[in-house]
Order: sequence, then structure tokens, then C-alpha cells
Amino acid sequence: MAKITLITGHYFGSKRRAGFHHLAKAFQELGHEVLFFTAPVSKLHQLKGDHIMQYAIKEEANQMITKEAVHSYVHFTPWHVANTRFSLTNALTSPLVPYYATFDINKEAIAFIKNSSYIVFESTPGLLLFDKIKKLNPKAKFIYRVSDDLRFLQVHPALIKYEEKILPFFDLVSIVSSHFFTLFSQKNVKLHFHGIDKQTYDQAHLNPYPLGSKNLVFIGNAYFDVNFLEVASSLFPEFNFHIIGPIQNLPIKPNIKAYGEMPFQETIGYIKYADAGLHTLQQTNGAEAFTDTLKVHQYTYCQLPIVAPSFLKTSRKHAFYYTPGNAASIQASLEKALRYPHCEVDNRNVLDWKELAQKLIIE
Repeated sequence: MAKITLITGHYFGSKRRAGFHHLAKAFQELGHEVLFFTAPVSKLHQLKGDHIMQYAIKEEANQMITKEAVHSYVHFTPWHVANTRFSLTNALTSPLVPYYATFDINKEAIAFIKNSSYIVFESTPGLLLFDKIKKLNPKAKFIYRVSDDLRFLQVHPALIKYEEKILPFFDLVSIVSSHFFTLFSQKNVKLHFHGIDKQTYDQAHLNPYPLGSKNLVFIGNAYFDVNFLEVASSLFPEFNFHIIGPIQNLPIKPNIKAYGEMPFQETIGYIKYADAGLHTLQQTNGAEAFTDTLKVHQYTYCQLPIVAPSFLKTSRKHAFYYTPGNAASIQASLEKALRYPHCEVDNRNVLDWKELAQKLIIE
């Protein structure tokens, strides 16, 4: 089987499971040998007290560690390319950008990269290692997995220019949202939605809700539309609204249940047994790209009707949309969602992570 290098901003040992964690596990279970290469991590993260530094990064810096049958490598450097938030300082730091790729990678990781059949980059500042790694292994299939729009992430402007420069040299650009088709005109672009762990969802899970109650659930960690919740919870005091994730400033009401962060396994029952899934996000610059987030596929696989704002409108028949701030529209979307038969939600096109992993290396 093949060696596969994944280059991502996530740390393999993180408690927060992102798409690249699931892809690493999927590739490994398919029989491949995987290197989970974390970049960037630098002393700047240390100075800022970034959450990534809460893990055992310093002990693992710049060496190969094997965990759960996956090789992990943290590319720890003196500095990394970061947006300073000021146009003048961004301009002044731009000449330094090419030097980020000159920081050494240890010999063991270099040997693995040189022998990899597939190199998969995520849309993070680690993309700046592309030319370096292309020189190390020009024969590999290079895949760009665009999980986020770099413009929305507000990265250093030099990184956006670098992305434009190297895009033609990827064998495949894999995008997670149909909205991203407007950003990439290359012929090598394919739409590959997020995967989910179908086997885990198919297992028996306890129903966490009281018998006979009506429950709507939100799973996520950012951009939540608090105004929607304020209005909806008042319109429907008999419904329970369950908010799972580190969401701040939630209204305090008897029918609003806030859980904070929760282990992934524990969230599944809340999704499986809900009456509807909330994809209720704020309208911020670039948020229209969130039409196809992971939670949408989780809800769909569990055959939940979905409530979402109108700027996230898609052709999904089981999704019902409201105009942000409009109480009548919010009421109508909730009523329609709760009337929609769960059995009519088509979940056949939801991928599991192994199906997605195979698409990345085959297409």
C-alpha cells in the first residue's frame, strides 16, 4: 500500500477532531501508511498563548511520533507567516515569506515525504511548504483539499498570492462547498463534500431527550446566530433548543440547553434523536461558503430536516430557510421543518471518510 503525507494546521493529538484527523484514520484503515504533518506551529503561537500550544507540542517538535498507527510530525519553527492585521506591516513582512520554507524538516520525515505516493495539503499557511515538498518528491500526486477559503480565514495576503501561483501545479483541487467553484477556475477542481463516520452513527445510541418532547439541535463552535435562538425560543416555548459547542452569550431560558464542548461520541445521540438540525449561522463576510459544512452532512445522514438562513440556500429538499431577524420567517421555517417526514430525507449521497479518502487518490 501507499505512503500518504497530510499537511494540515491541525495537531494529531488534539481533542478537537477535524476533517484531516478523520482522513488520516480512513487512509490508515484502508491499509496506507500515513504521516500527519502539522504546520505551521511556531514560537509566535507560544507568545500568543494559542490553543495549539496546550498539547505536548514542545516534546514532539520536529520529530516523528507514532500514535494510533499514524505518524505525527509537528513542524515547529522560530516564526511562521501570520496576518498582522495592518496593511503596512503585512507589506513589510511579505519579503520574509519565502524564508519560512527554509526551516529544516528532520531526516525521518523527509524520507517519508520522498517516498509518499500522495501529498495532501489543507488550506492553511502550511501551504507555503508546497515548493519545498514538490522538490523533495516531484513524482507524487499533489492534492489540495480546500476545507476553508483562505480569504475568509484572513491569512497574510502573501499566502493568498502564493495559493494562486501554485494552484495549476496540483493534480487535484478538492473543494468541500459548491460555493468554492466561484473561486477556482482550474480544470482539476472536484467537489468532494465532507465525510462522516457512518459506522459510528449506525451503532445504537441512547436517546438523551425526554419522551414526547420536541428537540432541535445545533452542533458547532462559531458564527452562531444568537438572534435566531432568542426569537425562536420565544416563539416556541414548548420546543427545546440544544446548543452543543463553545458558543458564548446564549440567552438564558428554560427551553435553551447549553452544553459547551462535548466528546464527539456523546453528540451522536443528540443528533440522531432530534426533530430538526439547526444550521443557524450569522451572515458574515464569506459565510455563504458554509452551505455544505460537516454538520449539514451529519444532520442529513440522520435524516433530520434542517433550518438555515436564506444566504445558505441550496437545492436540498429537507432544508427550510428563514430571513435573519424576521420573526415571521423564522416561525415559518421551523414549522415547515418540523412537519417534514424524516423518512423522506435522502441520505444516499453522504460519504463516509473512507469513500472520501478513496476519491482523493483515485480522481
